[in-house]
Amino acid sequence: MRNTHDPRTAAASSLPSLPSLHLPALRLLAVAALLGFASAAAPAEDWYRIESGDGRASVLFPNRAEEVRELVDKTPGGKVVTRVAEHQDESVMLTISETKLPRLAMSFAGPKLIFSNAKGIVLHKAFGKEISSEPLEIGGADAAIVMRYEAVDFEDENHPGYAGLAVFLIVDTHIYVVNSMLSKDTPDARAAQEKLLGSIQVHE
Repeated sequence: MRNTHDPRTAAASSLPSLPSLHLPALRLLAVAALLGFASAAAPAEDWYRIESGDGRASVLFPNRAEEVRELVDKTPGGKVVTRVAEHQDESVMLTISETKLPRLAMSFAGPKLIFSNAKGIVLHKAFGKEISSEPLEIGGADAAIVMRYEAVDFEDENHPGYAGLAVFLIVDTHIYVVNSMLSKDTPDARAAQEKLLGSIQVHE
């Protein structure tokens, strides 16, 4: 997949910040995810459980995460640390990110605002359009939502576009984001996303 002028590779500095909270690290929650799910039809045992940076959340990916990175931002509310695990090849990128927010910021914002801004960041980076968003029950999470969205391919007008799915979880002072976006013409794409969605776990 060509990267020239790909809107999903836009610089993180162009992303909107969280209103009134000054938490720049939240922009990292929405690492753009462009999926092919080449092994979408593989049985569950061939998938790999990928953990968040702190090990408290995990998800099944059809490939291992080759890159793990950590970024630290200093904010008026305190230090904000974001860790991202990512798999990427020519047609696939999968991410699970974990951000520890200052407790004061979490109390001030609340889940609704945190989720709203995290969703906006995902959509902004993907140049996407939200299709639906609804609460999600995940054991161990204080709150969770799932958002489905779609995006067009600006390089190929004949491309059917991309279907995105992002899951946002709040556990104590952490927010976790599992983000995926796949080509609509990928075989078994929806089944792969549903498998990913159903595999998310929160650990003690």
